[in-house]
Amino acid sequence: MSSKRCSEENVSPLIWDHSFSVKAPILDSQHRSLFQIINQLQAACSSGAEKELLLKIIKDLYNYSTTHFRDEETLLKQKHSPLLADQEMQHALFLDYVIDLEAKVKSGSSTVNDEILTFLKVWWEEHILKIDKQYAELF
Repeated sequence: MSSKRCSEENVSPLIWDHSFSVKAPILDSQHRSLFQIINQLQAACSSGAEKELLLKIIKDLYNYSTTHFRDEETLLKQKHSPLLADQEMQHALFLDYVIDLEAKVKSGSSTVNDEILTFLKVWWEEHILKIDKQYAELF
């Protein structure tokens, strides 16, 4: 198992601000909550939390992401958005990543570290700002 852990100095927390708004209050609220879950994962890792707590937060991230993606896709279907197929593909890739991360942490072949936290942070920032923002005009 990698002994490389995460540190607050190397990965800044995700901070939601108005630039992330997609003009759909429910989705904006969910994005804020997802940022909080990732920040919880970083804080737990930085404090040297046990594997069980890290796995609980990873599971929370998976479950909340699943709920958010379902809600987002439902809204896009209602709006007959041509962006739906790309969103579904992006969402599936993210969920696969989280499932893989959970399995690796559970087996002990990996742990949460700066590289993983950076991936999660960048994925959400870029997904919202580059992908989700494309549908903001629908709302």
